[in-house]
Amino acid sequence: MLPPDNPWPVVLVLICVAIGFGLQWTNSRSKSALAICLIAAALGVGCYAWSQFVETPTKVILGQLRDMTNAFQNRDVAKTKSYFSKQANLPPELDTIINLVRVKGNIRLTDLSVKFKEQNSLATSHFRANGSFSYGEVGSVDHFPTRWELDWQREANEWKIIEVRRLHLMNGKEVDIRSGK
Repeated sequence: MLPPDNPWPVVLVLICVAIGFGLQWTNSRSKSALAICLIAAALGVGCYAWSQFVETPTKVILGQLRDMTNAFQNRDVAKTKSYFSKQANLPPELDTIINLVRVKGNIRLTDLSVKFKEQNSLATSHFRANGSFSYGEVGSVDHFPTRWELDWQREANEWKIIEVRRLHLMNGKEVDIRSGK
């Protein structure tokens, strides 16, 4: 069994239980109240620690997404393309795009989520990527917010991207990846 990707709801409930029984112990000095308080606190710490040390599929995909974004930012064509499945339909000008796009500062990823399907063999990640970009050697630097969905497939114990969709910032409908809008 894997830990939840967000341990905070369980941790907060356990903290509330620990506080409640801790208050009861201070009033009654009951050994059972103290024991429940300590057990709830230990379980809360354990639940948080477990979620931090176990790599869930969601954490793996989000880690790969961040690594791919860094490779793109560093204009590392081979590494960027290594995150894609051989069956992915990549635009033929991808190498050129990676070589011409310059990132000022860092690409900021927000609104990250991953949903699984097909008994966890397929996944869709959703995120926003924001940054300041220029195109070519002398292009002006503009802030450019984007919204994306990537479909991932499990291949030989690795997650690989099989499809990329750029989404409209507001309505979430698919737009042309190459459009500047």
